[in-house]
Amino acid sequence: MSIISCFPGGSAGGGTGMPEYTYTGNATLIDDGGGNWRIKFLTSGTLRFTKLGSAKGGVDVFCVGGGASGGGIGFGGGGGYTNTATKSVIKDVAYQIVIGAGGAGVAGNASEKGNDGGTTSALGVSANGGQGGKSWNQQGAGEG
Repeated sequence: MSIISCFPGGSAGGGTGMPEYTYTGNATLIDDGGGNWRIKFLTSGTLRFTKLGSAKGGVDVFCVGGGASGGGIGFGGGGGYTNTATKSVIKDVAYQIVIGAGGAGVAGNASEKGNDGGTTSALGVSANGGQGGKSWNQQGAGEG
């Protein structure tokens, strides 16, 4: 599963209160207490903050790429890569969130390499998906 989390109560700081937003995909706002909160994005969509709250000082964006599938009769696929950065956000601006899909499974063919996972991106931060596992004939697991 690919998730993007925002932690403005951490290193980014600034402002007070929970944000308000609209999102066209599937997301959950989590109150971690002490002014800290996270938004977990589970599907791709468009994010728009209608009230910044503590996000006025910026947000910490954490991206996880989609995991890869294993190779046919072979080795496991690599997990998605991760990337973290602090970014500024602006009220009433549309931000595209893309959640990388996991690599599609392959048939039990001994020579078929697994499929790579998709790239996750948000607010200019991106994380590549894992690499597909090699088949029995190729000898080796995927990276990620």
